[in-house]
Amino acid sequence: MNIHRLALPVQFGKPDVSTANVLDQFRTALVARDIVPPEPIIADGLLHRCNTIDRNGRGDAAYLLHLDGLPVGGFTNWRDGQGWQAWRLDLGRSLTVPEREALRARWLAASEKGKAEAARRYDEARQRAARIWSAARAAPADHPYLGTKGVMAHGLRTYRGALVVPVHDVAGVLHSLQFIGVTGDKRFLKGGRVQGMCCWIGVASTETICIAEGFATGASVHEATAYKVAVAFHAGNLEAVARSVRENFPQARIVVCADDDCNTQGNPGLTCACQAAGVVGGCVAIPDFGADRPQQVTDFNDLHRHTGLSAVLAAVKSAMDAADLSAAPSEADLRGAVASNNSD
Repeated sequence: MNIHRLALPVQFGKPDVSTANVLDQFRTALVARDIVPPEPIIADGLLHRCNTIDRNGRGDAAYLLHLDGLPVGGFTNWRDGQGWQAWRLDLGRSLTVPEREALRARWLAASEKGKAEAARRYDEARQRAARIWSAARAAPADHPYLGTKGVMAHGLRTYRGALVVPVHDVAGVLHSLQFIGVTGDKRFLKGGRVQGMCCWIGVASTETICIAEGFATGASVHEATAYKVAVAFHAGNLEAVARSVRENFPQARIVVCADDDCNTQGNPGLTCACQAAGVVGGCVAIPDFGADRPQQVTDFNDLHRHTGLSAVLAAVKSAMDAADLSAAPSEADLRGAVASNNSD
């Protein structure tokens, strides 16, 4: 059933705004979600593909918009993992009860359409990922990226010259792939699911599980500690992965190994790591570069290459020894501990 033909229990009065104003509001909402507004925006109540602002974001978003009655719609950016976002025109007043009921019906229909499209995309990506992974060859130890980062391949493969990192759910089912070029440029398989997914490094006991952002960082942590590591791919995915790890391994001690993005506003690496650890009762380890910290170093792979694997092990062990597992330490506590260490 086409959404724009959905029978509504009430007829909305036409808001006192022009179509241009409606489209302007909708366009602003798309931009706020990192979606490139298409030109023109098609307001026929059907789902339409569009692009995200990412370099490889062609076709990675979708929207729908109704102009009849009260203008409503929604959109999704499949790259950010936040799901479907409902939208309605801001009338400058509260809706009546009949208006809210009718609006809810439209939003539900739109959300179901968005979920169905996402499921189709994810299924297609899983099939492509399986084909590429099967055709890929074992990554050589001397791959340029591995050499630059100073880590082992840990089961990665290569495809058309790029490293292929499997994107699994925590149970180990392949959902997508990440490709890393020889110069370190990264991209995900188009349409694949990433939120809540990870790449496992190591087959060690699950008594202690570390979570890190990138593959090289996770590889350094595993090589230093021998602990099993879940690579979350980016800071915004740390919490989702931590929740999945906790759900599947309820007795595990979880150590979130943060990127210390001290030169980035808000320090997203450390902030997201603290939040992830807090929701699962884990602890946070941060790389300690000492007083002579170089300008651009941020993560445990940088610490590995700057100081050695022993420094990585020391930082993780220190976090575990000091952690109160009933609650993750705050960012301020962590910052204080690092400052104290650096002053010794």
